[in-house]
Amino acid sequence: MRSPTPTPSPTATPSPSATPSSTRSTTPSSSATPSPTRTVSPSVTPTPAACGNGAVQPGEECDDGNLLDGDGCDATCRSELIPGSGPRRSDCLHEWLTSPVPSRGRSGVPLTALVCVDDDPSCDFGANTGDAACRFHVALCLNVSERRFVDRAAQPLCTPTDVAWVTFTAPREADPRDATEVANRDALEAALAGAGATVRRQCQPPGVVPSTPCASDSDCGGTRHCRTRFMLFTPPLDVHDRCTAFADVIVPLRLGAHGAGTGTRTLRLSSGSSIGTRDSDVLKLVCRPRRAL
Repeated sequence: MRSPTPTPSPTATPSPSATPSSTRSTTPSSSATPSPTRTVSPSVTPTPAACGNGAVQPGEECDDGNLLDGDGCDATCRSELIPGSGPRRSDCLHEWLTSPVPSRGRSGVPLTALVCVDDDPSCDFGANTGDAACRFHVALCLNVSERRFVDRAAQPLCTPTDVAWVTFTAPREADPRDATEVANRDALEAALAGAGATVRRQCQPPGVVPSTPCASDSDCGGTRHCRTRFMLFTPPLDVHDRCTAFADVIVPLRLGAHGAGTGTRTLRLSSGSSIGTRDSDVLKLVCRPRRAL
């Protein structure tokens, strides 16, 4: 506060006592000088991570750098991949991707069955209506960065390394159910070929790891036979999150004396890494007849 102005005394000489005290100086003291304050700048505040930035953040199952559905990672960064009921510790070798994505179970993971009504354009991709069949779109995703299944320390149960081979047990090669199974297997193998795999055969009996490629029985030492076909990656596929193009998998309706009934086809495969890890996956495709209105 400013000191009051002194009043002059009657004599011409000002009284010394009237001189303002130095302790009442109008000059602000050093203690009155405002101390430097921290300036809050918006550029200093970290920007919250957002889905679609290409980096997986806490709370995200995936992040492929976009906000599109149907490509394996949806617009909310939830995985759309189908584990296929194999062991959780080897799920990262292979998972299915379908269009559309099946319903999710209680855990939030897509179920291993996709149901479609004949001629429904959201799931039946056939060119013709009235063909009594559903044409499903199925892709195979390899060497997956699987973050949905974790241990007690919140670490992924499966760490992707590579995929050396894939073999189909359904559709069957040796004894196909019909021409549709042959076409379905060819379509799935063509999708894998597009990812770099080549068709090979392996020495039987069944159940062995396809480590002995063959062209004829003579390659199997006389004790086994050159039979089961499999897809071989040379060198093993080590790229993470590699999904094939969609393959057309056809599921005909079951036709009988009383009309069309629900048709079902099951896909089964095994896959393996170069270090011996194996995975088995199943996918059930169901085609239901369209009911008359």
